[in-house]
Amino acid sequence: MNIDKNTIEYLADKIINDYRVKGKIDWQIFSVDPIILAKMYEYKVNFEKLGTDELLGFTGFSKSIVTVEMDKVYKDIHLDGKTIVVNSILLNCSRGELNKVIAILFSHHILRSLRPEKYDEKYGDLPVFLEKNTVNDNFEWTVSSLATTILMPTEFLEIVFIKTFKTGFMPVLNSALHKDNYIKFCAIADLFGVTKRDLCVRLQSEGLLGDFQYCGFEKILSIRSDLEECKTA
Repeated sequence: MNIDKNTIEYLADKIINDYRVKGKIDWQIFSVDPIILAKMYEYKVNFEKLGTDELLGFTGFSKSIVTVEMDKVYKDIHLDGKTIVVNSILLNCSRGELNKVIAILFSHHILRSLRPEKYDEKYGDLPVFLEKNTVNDNFEWTVSSLATTILMPTEFLEIVFIKTFKTGFMPVLNSALHKDNYIKFCAIADLFGVTKRDLCVRLQSEGLLGDFQYCGFEKILSIRSDLEECKTA
């Protein structure tokens, strides 16, 4: 599914404007709650035990039944074309991971309305499953790109970045050597409700950040206590 960056930006801008207007939210001070966003578009977000942490969630575009196994007991989950099912285990994970899963499944519905023939070709009448090991092909990249653009609107992202770092481009961010900037970077991820990985990719795609070097400098923020070996993200 080939959808160019400008189209993704256009779709995200329209969705975010709807979110801002309907929620009566000032542009400068909000982040996107994908559950509220989905409800605005009349989609239900249901949390279910799915029996494995490998299956993050799923959704469908018509009435169907998904059967999941939990401890050798089978459970039927009914889809009606307007339901997004999320693994309840994500409620115990980071907000960034949870928001990304919901945003991706929501984005599938938005893109299907734009390219129904591509979805019929790829999925037919089957639901869309999102797993940890989902292959990141061109199709999935497009969906993920729309999801992250919705969670981190371009204009708002640029405003926050420039105000925070007093620059329009940061050549390199090393979590150990640039501790103050790294703390600010983590604060931006928390503001948008996204993972640091997704924030990094988004900043780089928008030409705001060059090289990101993660060296396990999260202990100072009490996010995690284990320090990893220095590596480049």
